[in-house]
Formats: sequence, C-alpha cells, structure tokens
Amino acid sequence: MFLPMILATTRRIREDYKQYCLNASTLPLSVDEYLRRIEEYTDFQIELIEVNWRSHQIRGSIHRFDASRTAKIYVAPRREAPGKIGITYCEQRFVAVKEACHLLIDHEDTYTTAIAPLIESLVFPGSREINSLMEPMQSEVFAVVAAMELLFPFEQREEHIEQIAQGKLSYFDVANKFKVPERQVFWILSDMAHPALKKYHELLNDILKQRQK
Repeated sequence: MFLPMILATTRRIREDYKQYCLNASTLPLSVDEYLRRIEEYTDFQIELIEVNWRSHQIRGSIHRFDASRTAKIYVAPRREAPGKIGITYCEQRFVAVKEACHLLIDHEDTYTTAIAPLIESLVFPGSREINSLMEPMQSEVFAVVAAMELLFPFEQREEHIEQIAQGKLSYFDVANKFKVPERQVFWILSDMAHPALKKYHELLNDILKQRQK
C-alpha cells in the first residue's frame, strides 16, 4: 500500500470517527473509538491486552489471526514511577493505535522498493542505502504515520507548528494536548516529515477532486 492510499484510509477512519463518536472534537481523541472504527473497516475483532515484558525496550506488538479475523494487541503496562518498567499513558495510547494500524496497511503491496524515496524523505534524508531497508521497517514507518494521522490529525498541525515557532507552545505542550509521545510530535512536525507528508496530502486532495469530476 502506497502512502496516499494509507492517508486516504486514515481519512476514512477519521470521517467515521467524526460521524459516530459523540464527542468527536474533544481532545484527546478516543483510542477505544478508533479501535472500533478499525475493527469495522478491517472486519477484525481487536483485543487489547497489557503485558509486562520486564523490559524497557518492548512497548507493544500485534498478533493477527486471519482465519478467525481476530487480532490481539499487546501493550506494555503504564509505568508507575520514573525508572520503573512500563510506558507512559501517552505511549500506551500511541502504541495501541499504531499496532492496530498494521491491520490497515499490512498487505503484500506494502512491501515494495517503490516506497524507498518516501522512507528516505521521512526517516533517512541523504541516505543512499534505502533500498536495503528491511520490510518490517517499511511497515513500521507507515504504522507510525497512520497512528499520528489519527491521534494528531494533519489538518491541525500547521497551527501548532506556527505556535511553536512563535514560542507560544512547546512540543511537550502539544504532546500533552493530544496525549501522544513528545518524540512523535517532534518528528511529525519536523522538516524531515511534515513537508513530505504535506505533499502527499496535496496529491491525495488532487486525486479526490479528479474523482469528483
């Protein structure tokens, strides 16, 4: 699946969210509601499970069972105190949605060298070794993008970029507002990611306009 298709899919999920969620404009956006929307879109039943891996490195994973159309999403427990094993509330929200987004994007055509320029522009600017990127890495990057499209929608990012530039907000303030990890906010608003994603959104807008004619 190419990025414009992923963005189109997350737009569809967002539209369903706005239609069926009673408090669709309330922040932070509801993870439970998004999981329901993804369940309906993919025809997978999702079970969210907390697992203590006793490791700071593992935050979450997904096991999908195509025969039964079920998926188990495992998320690390909430950290009780600094230094303790676990993750923050914001990380739990992000990981749950990111893993669920693999149900949206993990198809055969996800894995193609045609997305190499995208990966390069988003993650490894200047690198010439992108074609050797491992397939799971490609899928993971797309899952991160999709999760942020849902939890911190693209249409709300420009105003926050301006407010950060003006010193009115910090990355932490934005992360706290949307309840997503600060490092993901920093990345998605950075010059590394935002301009490239903006181009793909504009491309998607042009495609949708052509279909309406």
